[in-house]
Amino acid sequence: MLERNTITYLEPSKFPSRRSELASEKQVKEITLDASKTLKLADKKQELLCDTHSELLLIQALQRRALALDLVGVASYSEVEKYNAFLTMHLQTPPPPGYGKISVSQILQADRQAWLRLAEKLTQGIRRRPDNTLPLDRALNELEADPRVTFYLLPLPAGESKRQTVQTDADSDAHNPNKYLKGGKGKKGKGKDRLPPPKNLPDELKGKVTSTKTGKRICW
Repeated sequence: MLERNTITYLEPSKFPSRRSELASEKQVKEITLDASKTLKLADKKQELLCDTHSELLLIQALQRRALALDLVGVASYSEVEKYNAFLTMHLQTPPPPGYGKISVSQILQADRQAWLRLAEKLTQGIRRRPDNTLPLDRALNELEADPRVTFYLLPLPAGESKRQTVQTDADSDAHNPNKYLKGGKGKKGKGKDRLPPPKNLPDELKGKVTSTKTGKRICW
């Protein structure tokens, strides 16, 4: 990214730990053809990825990315960590009533959108300026107020349970909770042949259909 002087999205999963690098398999040799059409024997590049599905693993990967950016002189570690804190603080923010907690997937989506915004803003390159400032440092601070980034950090509505629907015949009595026989014949019989009302029936379901045509209980 520094050699090309342009922004490229660096996924947190592309920054594994040193332990993972040491535990990886041995490099495999491959034959390549360079620009001068000369065959060369070189190590085959193997992309090593890390897991970012949990909050802790994601935070650690973001920290390693910040260290890498600081190491090559693209951005300051302190400024990148401020941006990381802006993202990860949403994982601990309690959601409003009726909404779910911010997920790791949302953080990754916001991070991807943030780097797309950086590519749009830093059209003059990312290398250090003559005044010794880093363009990426300032651009990272501006992301906290960017609506195209914060949109992905909004809590989503909590999942609603599926409601079961019961189909009844047009001629049947919908207000009779025990209208079906145990045998499933669909005819009204004597009181002793009908299914008794289930225990702990919610008040909202009293007077409603509580069994199917085959005599099976309907779980509320």
